[in-house]
Amino acid sequence: MLIHRSPAFTAIYNEIKTSDRNRVLDLGPMSGGCFQLLSKLSCKIQVEDLSGAIRDHIYMKTDLADINISKYMADYAPDDKFDVILAWDIINFLSLDAIKVLFDKLKSHCKPNTLVYMLRYVESKIPSTPRKFLVKDKYLLEMSDTDLIEKTLPNYSTVKLLSSMDGYFVQETLVGQMGMIPGITEHVLRFAPSDETKHRITKSESKPNVIREKTLNTSTKSVYSSPAIAEVMSLLQSDNNVTVLDLGASQNRSEDLIVQKAKSYYRADIASLVELSRKKGVENLNLSVLNHEISRKFDVIIAWDTFNCCSPLQIMQLNNALASLSHDNTFLLSFMYTGRHKPSEPGQFEVIDGNQLRMNLNIPRVASANSLAAQSNDAITGAALLRLLPSFHMDKTYAYREGMNRELMEYIFVYNGLAPKNLSADSLATSLD
Repeated sequence: MLIHRSPAFTAIYNEIKTSDRNRVLDLGPMSGGCFQLLSKLSCKIQVEDLSGAIRDHIYMKTDLADINISKYMADYAPDDKFDVILAWDIINFLSLDAIKVLFDKLKSHCKPNTLVYMLRYVESKIPSTPRKFLVKDKYLLEMSDTDLIEKTLPNYSTVKLLSSMDGYFVQETLVGQMGMIPGITEHVLRFAPSDETKHRITKSESKPNVIREKTLNTSTKSVYSSPAIAEVMSLLQSDNNVTVLDLGASQNRSEDLIVQKAKSYYRADIASLVELSRKKGVENLNLSVLNHEISRKFDVIIAWDTFNCCSPLQIMQLNNALASLSHDNTFLLSFMYTGRHKPSEPGQFEVIDGNQLRMNLNIPRVASANSLAAQSNDAITGAALLRLLPSFHMDKTYAYREGMNRELMEYIFVYNGLAPKNLSADSLATSLD
């Protein structure tokens, strides 16, 4: 058996523990540990062993591409609704058509904001059959150590997967956290039919919420004017079809006006990827969330203060990834700190009207070795940033205007159509000259 730390299961547990009226639909085999843990929260649990049905088809060598997995579910009354659905790893063994049929049936038994837990295998080899899961506690899962085989179905991007799951959006995507088994990505989905076009993709690899909340108690929170945000809001108000990619820390963003007004809103937590690479002692970023999971073009890309915690090489990596997600006239917005002290971690930003931005910045009096200030490269001026982003040209610069945060420079870049550069020591040195 394998022990896997499951931050997605923990997130669902923490949300439902505040209510004593939760109904849970478990699509895996009956787990005594799961039943005992959730029963303590007064949850009513219904088990539909779809993983067992898939396992039987595999043993009988039936083509899974044609399986109608939903027919193995009981027929529930129309008013029979669930608060949580535990899908475990079954989607790894289903075609997109089969996934669509299953989740179309499930959504008729979802409430607004029903949570869905899903686990995906992202490497070329996957278990030969769906795994059996034993819930040890709210943090840990014990899973069967099944033989691995070459994957026969495509490794669907998150965007493609969501196209077969009408009415659901990804609230959290978790990968690479301490204790997680390598090659596993976890999703927490939420059912929100009114927001079905607002697929939100997040990559959460940063510190636990409790640490960040403790840090924010010493932060400064103020409202400033932001001319760059005013440009973005003007576009959103004049065009109902704007797609937005948000590169800010997922734990630092609220459901603000940008989220509400964008036709489609995606989030990729780049700051946490930088933090993860630093912990591993490597500089290259794992940008699979941009290169594979999000495969579309964006009208607006908001980097917030992300580039401040990146090395020059990492910014050039991001240039290459963002260029493939841009079209002519794609906006790229970035904030760069100019003051003596920089925040110890990425800031919180919330758009509260057409040009007003609430900022929550934790700026230490003395920068520690672990602070964003110490991690960032002070040599990255506006001119250097422009050279590190060769696929974008600088369109507008804002600084020291009335009402602005005087510690920030605001930049709007526009995609110029140039193909990404090969990353090399020579190109990096030229960019910083």
